[in-house]
Amino acid sequence: MSRLTALYKQLKDRRVIRAALVYVALFWLLMQVADLLAEAEILSQESVRWLILLSLVGFPIVLMLSWFYEGSWHGRRWPAVLGDAAIILAIAAGAFLLAWQHWFTSFTRPILAVIRIEVTDTREDTADLADHLATRFRLLLATRPEIRVIETESSLHADLSNLPVVEKAAALHADLLLGGTINQSDSDIRLNLQLFSADGELIWSERFQDRLIDQSQLQNRVLRELWPYLPLSDQALDDIQNIVMGCKYPADRKSILAIARTGRSGPHDPVELTSELTPLIEQQSDSGLLHLARAKIYFRLLSVAPPARKSVLQRLAIQDLDRADAHCPGYPEIALAKIYSTLQLEQSNFRTEEYLSRFPNEARLHLLLARRAHKSGDNSTAKILAKNAFVLNRNDPDIRCLYRELLHSDNEASTEEDVTCRD
Repeated sequence: MSRLTALYKQLKDRRVIRAALVYVALFWLLMQVADLLAEAEILSQESVRWLILLSLVGFPIVLMLSWFYEGSWHGRRWPAVLGDAAIILAIAAGAFLLAWQHWFTSFTRPILAVIRIEVTDTREDTADLADHLATRFRLLLATRPEIRVIETESSLHADLSNLPVVEKAAALHADLLLGGTINQSDSDIRLNLQLFSADGELIWSERFQDRLIDQSQLQNRVLRELWPYLPLSDQALDDIQNIVMGCKYPADRKSILAIARTGRSGPHDPVELTSELTPLIEQQSDSGLLHLARAKIYFRLLSVAPPARKSVLQRLAIQDLDRADAHCPGYPEIALAKIYSTLQLEQSNFRTEEYLSRFPNEARLHLLLARRAHKSGDNSTAKILAKNAFVLNRNDPDIRCLYRELLHSDNEASTEEDVTCRD
């Protein structure tokens, strides 16, 4: 009989395997309950972490008690007893690491904020590029469920501009901050990026220089260099780089700058942007990003247009979204725009879990689904969704209002006195 066979027989005879299976089953059930209680704000995440640690520490103790209780070991020598203990501890260590990776990290999902990339030259269009790149990095990282990525409405807020890194992290409740500086020449972009921890420690820093028209290559280079410092898998990097390369930038400077200008709602007139984008689209009808840019402008005009004009703008925006989707299939921003503009959320067959897993860091999606759950009387689900929306975007008054309404006992929400809640 081989040693492994003999060991297995001993484990079975001493009921160690049965004890391990029962313990793992109870541990799994405990984690499901703890997950629900944590999401419902009944149990704090710190309490859940302690519960996991105590459960994992108890596992080898249970195995060793089972081994020695069922076996006759009083007459055995200490080396043999220590050998038995070493075997049990090795098995427990493997289970410990597996459980730690699967459960413990799920309760410690770090919050990342992509903050404003500061401009260090005097060119007017560099600010557009800075915000465009910050928004783009946020969009790409937000496709991953392993981290929470704060919405740019919060992380790029003007009130944060002059704050030190530690105060920015505290204001955003973020564990990691990604920011930097940018300047450009007539053809090149020079980008300096840094990743900071919440206590202000510099985790990663890198300098990039590339041609403006090589946007896809630049962004993939940034992601490759940044990736080892984020709690994300290599497969996740492949997935995100496929998104970058699957929706290519136009090959001329004017179009790229037009796309960047579209992302900034403040300084640019939407009508002028539409006039600028239309001839570029006619010249490059296969550019999904140009179609998406014009659709975003149409939606912006739609919000202030007279009633007679709204249906026309809605139709034009949807047409551009369809064309963008044809050239950039699966692109997250296009898919979300379609959800919001076609009333899909109001349909009874809307696949909630599928879309939440696909867009785990989309605050507005969580908000709309929270409203729908609240309207249907499912307040426990509504609270979870509202909390997620609030973590991702603390600056949206609609999110703050719903969060305060559903979670009256939450001090953080109840102190938001400056919010005017609307029906």
